[in-house]
Amino acid sequence: MKFIKLKIDNGLFLEGVEDEYSASSNLLFSKKNSVGKSTYLRILFHAFGYSIPDMYGMKFQSLVTELTVEESGNDYFIRREPNNISVKVGEEITNYSLPSEHVLFLSQLFKKDNLNVLSNLLGLMYVDQEKGWTLLNRGIVIGKNRFDIDKLLIGLGEIDCDKELTLKDKLEKENKKCRSLIDVNDLKQSILEDNEVIEFRDFELEIKRKIDYLNLRINDLKDDIKRVDSVIKKNSGLFNYLTSMHLVVVSKSGEEVPVNQNTLRDARDTNNLLISRKNVLSLQLKKLESELEECRHELDDYYLRNNTIFNLPGESDKKVTPFLFKSIANLDIDLPELQNIIDENVKQINQLRKLITLKIARNAELNKNIFSKLYSYCDELGISSKVINDPKFLYTDKLKYYSGTDFHKLVIAFKVALHKATEKYLGTTLPFVLDSPSGRELNDDNIKLTIDFVRRELTNSQIFFASIKEIDCEKILYFHGVAIENHSVSFADNE
Repeated sequence: MKFIKLKIDNGLFLEGVEDEYSASSNLLFSKKNSVGKSTYLRILFHAFGYSIPDMYGMKFQSLVTELTVEESGNDYFIRREPNNISVKVGEEITNYSLPSEHVLFLSQLFKKDNLNVLSNLLGLMYVDQEKGWTLLNRGIVIGKNRFDIDKLLIGLGEIDCDKELTLKDKLEKENKKCRSLIDVNDLKQSILEDNEVIEFRDFELEIKRKIDYLNLRINDLKDDIKRVDSVIKKNSGLFNYLTSMHLVVVSKSGEEVPVNQNTLRDARDTNNLLISRKNVLSLQLKKLESELEECRHELDDYYLRNNTIFNLPGESDKKVTPFLFKSIANLDIDLPELQNIIDENVKQINQLRKLITLKIARNAELNKNIFSKLYSYCDELGISSKVINDPKFLYTDKLKYYSGTDFHKLVIAFKVALHKATEKYLGTTLPFVLDSPSGRELNDDNIKLTIDFVRRELTNSQIFFASIKEIDCEKILYFHGVAIENHSVSFADNE
């Protein structure tokens, strides 16, 4: 897969920016930093459908982009608007809602439906200038996009771990919610401490109880009205059905009487009784809703009259909605129980991780092949002595042992090894985007070593560099402050 052309409208540098790319190597170059290279790369992946965080002064949701992508001999024309992309292939156009259907788009692009592989592609294609250089095998790629080597290897090996992964994700989300509640409790304590005490006066308790009671009564009445409505509709349907059947009964005197609402005994009275019942209930509902609104106004007035104790700690000139602080201060959070839930979940998560790792390890050939490449890459980059010669190293979380330079080289070795394994699985190439290698803790020799290594190992892949260093590439986008101008082949023509 290769990016062919990107058109950007509404808000970046110049209206209607349109750039074509080389299928092999591209350089985003400027003589100084902070002129838009990283923003441009983020927009490239935004145009590809990913949820990418805005840069300062640039809201991606305000952009309309058109990205042309080539995959397996077909051109895909992708139009990105805030919350959807439309993809045109030939004469066929398909729309995808974002972010929920982005993986569906990727599955149809690559003709693979392996969620564990597709959900990790961004981490293989993009080394962001901030998160990318610290992301080894697990963590944040950019924004809310994450990379997880366990899920990737499960996908590449087509290993059955769906139940374990689903449960692990569920427990991790539950722990995240529990920790959020603990944070809320800390806020509650801060509110109480800074305001010394927040008293819930009799008036407030009484009116809040009344509001709760009215809400219950209103819900009961709404249920009653729904039930009466349902009976009325069923009766009406029955009467209409009987009328449509044109049924006739014959009396003892031989008189023929049609069967309908008018001739059925008490039918009209019963129906009128139901309608009257509904009217009575509706009047009661309206009265209770009016009382509820009045109580809420009384409570708001009470808070406004007593708002001095609801100021934000240390910010006497600013007011927070009094009801919000009162609600937080009145929360009853069971911290020991929350901590018990977290501890139990952590135990289960660790057990699941061990089981998942064990299942992945059973696919020895996959692990051995990827690690073999990784180890040889570390040797090329001069850091093999820092790596444990064991496929289990793929899952390492012992990162504190690596210095800045060694760690950045290790990141690149991991990225390229996993990138190539994924390309083999997909049966196609993937772009590789390296943002600001010169901005890392790398001297000129190590920068050259890293760039040469990437170009040599990813010969068939489309590569993008963003740098203030001159790198020999087929296509160059030259950044001058606020404008982008295209140059080709080398800088020599433009000096």
